[in-house]
Amino acid sequence: MVLTHNSAKAAEKNKKKIKCRVVFFVLHESVWQYDPIYKIMKKDSCFDPVIVVISYTLYGKENMLRDMTACYEYFKGHNYNVTRSYNPDTEKY
Repeated sequence: MVLTHNSAKAAEKNKKKIKCRVVFFVLHESVWQYDPIYKIMKKDSCFDPVIVVISYTLYGKENMLRDMTACYEYFKGHNYNVTRSYNPDTEKY
């Protein structure tokens, strides 16, 4: 590939572009159905996809922590960019 002055200039402009962060909110890994979309975005330099595991406290804090940890570990174990909406260490959302 030969870079001309114009293509080098376009490449430099592209480096300065801001990535579009796309957030997927997930309650349980069993309902995750956006894998193809996530992977396409992950390969595209225009996007920064992230999965946020949300907490569900209807059945109590203990169940919420167990489910949230299991979901987080699933995505972390499959090399997704994942975070939690609740930090169990600081007990803050």
